[in-house]
Amino acid sequence: LAQISDDICGTGNYTAEMSLNLERDIMPGDLIPALGNLRVVISLKTNNSQVNLEIKSCCLSPTVRLDEFNTTCCIFS
Repeated sequence: LAQISDDICGTGNYTAEMSLNLERDIMPGDLIPALGNLRVVISLKTNNSQVNLEIKSCCLSPTVRLDEFNTTCCIFS
């Protein structure tokens, strides 16, 4: 979940793009969390207003549903 707001009453047009790169191939049957460094890039495009981006947590799962055995989560403070 990413919350995006700007400096003037939350108005503005934003586009957020996120890409994930594990820096190695993931093969079927690999354990989660897979070994490697996860690189996350979030790019914001705005209509020239100042944007504040706050990321509270990140969870990765090989399936649509999160479960305690195959999910890796990070919480940012």
